[in-house]
Amino acid sequence: VKALIYRVEDIDLMEIPNPEKEGLMPFYLRTLKFFKEKIGNSRFNFYTRFLHSEGPGEIASYLRGHNNFLIDLYRNPTYAHKLLEICTETIIKWLEAQQEIIDEAVGFVLTDDIAGFVSPQFYRKFLFPYHKKIRDAFKDKIMIFHCDSNTTHILEALADMGMDVFNFGSDTDITTVKKRIGDGVCLLGNVHPLDVMVKGTPRDVIDTCKKCLVAAGEGGGYVLAPGGGTNDGTSVDNIKAMILAAKKYGRYKPSSK
Repeated sequence: VKALIYRVEDIDLMEIPNPEKEGLMPFYLRTLKFFKEKIGNSRFNFYTRFLHSEGPGEIASYLRGHNNFLIDLYRNPTYAHKLLEICTETIIKWLEAQQEIIDEAVGFVLTDDIAGFVSPQFYRKFLFPYHKKIRDAFKDKIMIFHCDSNTTHILEALADMGMDVFNFGSDTDITTVKKRIGDGVCLLGNVHPLDVMVKGTPRDVIDTCKKCLVAAGEGGGYVLAPGGGTNDGTSVDNIKAMILAAKKYGRYKPSSK
């Protein structure tokens, strides 16, 4: 992805877009409306149960370029905050526009892989306030926060934003996540979507799923799933293997705590 904002001063010229009229957002909204009309209340309506958006860190990184944005946190913190504020207000309007179509939505998904690329101090200073602002704008919704990058160093800070579900990748140790924030946050994922689900055998899938269930299943609060979604190339056999593992090893045992 090529940067669109080459001079940091150009952030002063930015405006919050209208989701109904600008970019690809209108196309997405029309598609969402089409899905709702065609799917209705059928058993496939999971697609319309959650609102979705990239996070402020990701959008800011796309606009400035990842390297430039991360450097801005040090050299141009005022502009970094301004860009993140614009991105955050855009995200809130974007989620609200989706909610106009899906008024029965029960939650929203916010994805921000950039969170794992910054120090704990910089996460608290630059990303946490905006994640929290988005969360507070939809207090009545279940919040699923997705981050594939290694977040071991900011787990407690992520939990403090108020997320209900944490969808994380295999770069973050599932045992560590369960121990540190598993009592207050539902955990989702950790099975590698490429190395295991696409490239692995059904035996690999079952073995990995078993490890995840043993590590995070005690007391409940864990949803077995790929860390970053199901990728193209995932075989039906491997999906069946995950379902088999869930049935065989996914029976929750009462917590000993």
